[in-house]
Amino acid sequence: MDVIIFLQTTIIATNFPIMENKNKKTLQFSWPYKRKNYVLFGVGVFVIIVGYLIMYLGGVNSFTIVTLCCDRCLNQFNQKLSCTPSELIWLGDEQPTADELELSGEVAEMEGLVDVLDPRGQFDPQQWAFEQLNLLLPVVNHCGDHCPGPPGLQQQPVIPDTKTKAVDPRWQALQQLQQQIDQP
Repeated sequence: MDVIIFLQTTIIATNFPIMENKNKKTLQFSWPYKRKNYVLFGVGVFVIIVGYLIMYLGGVNSFTIVTLCCDRCLNQFNQKLSCTPSELIWLGDEQPTADELELSGEVAEMEGLVDVLDPRGQFDPQQWAFEQLNLLLPVVNHCGDHCPGPPGLQQQPVIPDTKTKAVDPRWQALQQLQQQIDQP
């Protein structure tokens, strides 16, 4: 039995120009965009991959430096705030029941409050991070151990003169009574 195979050639429309060079047909490949576009695309893909890796590994911390006013000396000082927030957010219209929490594996292990977020609603991560850092602000702003104290109380210490004691006449009677008690 003889098998005859027919090969059919099809012409596909491409944007590659066909160059004829000494009876040889070759395709010339040209990029449709400039090199800068491909580099930017590659950087964008790299940033996305790094973001997914950070989310997978977890442990993202938020930090900032705020300028506060000391409650004692009224001088300004910088305070570093940093936190590694973790919050359990339930996507749903209402609070989850105990059975629903038990059915979800990781959620059952976590303890604490559960925030409810409507799946059709909006969530602003920048506002959420601001609130987390705002909770770390100290209640009493104190610039440290080097704080000079309230303004106006920074007087030079008065060294009493041992040679002459100026006694207030109002206390002179008390001083005389003290001397009588000391002498037997």
